[in-house]
Amino acid sequence: MASGVNVQGRELLPTNVIPRHYHITLEPDFKKLTFDGTVLIDLDVQDDSKSISLHTLELDIHNAKISSGGQTVR
Repeated sequence: MASGVNVQGRELLPTNVIPRHYHITLEPDFKKLTFDGTVLIDLDVQDDSKSISLHTLELDIHNAKISSGGQTVR
């Protein structure tokens, strides 16, 4: 399993999973200065992995699922 790399104070994601396309839908709440939304990410997995790392600073993830070859894991 690959781990993140720290470069000049930035945490870089592992290189075994490569994002290829993002589809992002945002629903802002201007009164609360927050937003809800959905993100679909097409990934290429280069090596077997038991985890996928994402940058989520200051984000609350309500649910997530991974689909591949007609199978879905929540």
